[in-house]
Amino acid sequence: MTVDERPRPREVETAAEETAASDGGVSDAPDPATHPIRRHLEAGSALLLFVLALSWFGLTLDRTFHMTDEGYLLRLGQRMAQGEVPHRDFVEDYGPGVIVALGALVKGGDGEILFVRQALAVWKALAVVLGFFVARLLVPLPVAFGVGLLGIVYQGRASMNVNAPHAALFTVPLCMAAAWLLARAL
Repeated sequence: MTVDERPRPREVETAAEETAASDGGVSDAPDPATHPIRRHLEAGSALLLFVLALSWFGLTLDRTFHMTDEGYLLRLGQRMAQGEVPHRDFVEDYGPGVIVALGALVKGGDGEILFVRQALAVWKALAVVLGFFVARLLVPLPVAFGVGLLGIVYQGRASMNVNAPHAALFTVPLCMAAAWLLARAL
């Protein structure tokens, strides 16, 4: 006997027949995935995570300076902002995209380190929100919110130089956005 041939309980048959008869096989019930309250809760959660992340990351903007990490990378960004080209005019260990991004930030902020740190704090907060949206595709809202909080704690942990513009800082939000778009397309 196959699964389709098994007898079904009378209650299930009756409920299914009544639903099919009443709406012609098409349900008028709102799709829970597009319900306005759910969308507002998700948007509000994402905004709250963004604000929390910026607040947490903002606490370190005027603290710490680690020459071997932040100083090295910002000097490379400064050289890029002055018109030098990575791998032609100077040697660097990171991919050229990191140095180009840092060069644009240094130039856009008139060489001010605080501007670069503020831009990086926004970028990291964006990574937290994108992580929340990726998680939201897979788990309930409270769990996804917890994932976002975990992202804030991890990216703002005191055991690392939170202001250093490491290469992963630029790639994580881009990877999160790609994962979110891919998952939504599937």
